[in-house]
Amino acid sequence: MIISSCSVLTKTQLEMVENLSFRSDSVANAPKILFEGLSEIRLERGLYYASSLSSPQARAQELGALADGVVEDRKIAEKSQLYVSVLNSYLRALKSASSQSRWSDVGVELRSIGRNIDSLLIRYNKLGLDEEIPTGFAKHAGKTFGLIGEEVMKVKQTNFVKDFVLCGDSLVAESCDALVEILKGKQMTQLIDNEIAGLESNYYAYLMRQEQTGNLPSIQEDRHFIELTHKGSELKGLRNKCVSALRSLKNTHHKLYEEFSGEEKVNVAPQILEFYNLSEELCRMINNL
Repeated sequence: MIISSCSVLTKTQLEMVENLSFRSDSVANAPKILFEGLSEIRLERGLYYASSLSSPQARAQELGALADGVVEDRKIAEKSQLYVSVLNSYLRALKSASSQSRWSDVGVELRSIGRNIDSLLIRYNKLGLDEEIPTGFAKHAGKTFGLIGEEVMKVKQTNFVKDFVLCGDSLVAESCDALVEILKGKQMTQLIDNEIAGLESNYYAYLMRQEQTGNLPSIQEDRHFIELTHKGSELKGLRNKCVSALRSLKNTHHKLYEEFSGEEKVNVAPQILEFYNLSEELCRMINNL
């Protein structure tokens, strides 16, 4: 009881931190999935247009421009990936630090030692020697020391998690703001709109060329075009949902910071619930791509 009273964070607070870190994976990785999807659409619609050209020279130039475009896409993606890597590293560390196994493993080990000692004593007594050794004590002692060990590790863990959240708040805020700025930037908006519009016009040019040469596109090509069109629409929605989730992650983490700093009494639960719902929606959108 004395040890527990020294704990900095309550069980509920620790669970909130663990839930936040657990739900942050899809949010942090969404920008990478977005860029990869847009790069695929850009490449495929460029190939449609290149295939519509009759001149070998024009086709070669278009393929060269397409290759340059892929390089530019990677530059934008790499810029965002820098912030994603920083954010992911922090969130993975936070998940590990707030995990129950950090303290429960100690208790499991001590209780296991107590049971093993008792088992040895029982086997010893079965030898039929003159003096029997009382059993049960080691088991109860192991259980007691297991509980004490857990409480000690809980105190260390909650101290560490609290300091970790307090120190990491500015890092989370900067990373989330930078990613939101990239995703909501003019360059990204133009990229999404151009790829969605260009896909349809380039496929139409490809169909016209096929008609001129007397070839009919296969049903697989039509299906691929429909899949790309669907993906383009989904990626546009994914961008907007990702922006909302990143803002929610920043705000939720800051609410935890305010509660742990003790500056004022805050209600983190609504913010956690909002972030949970946004991350769930984001996961569904990613799975549907």
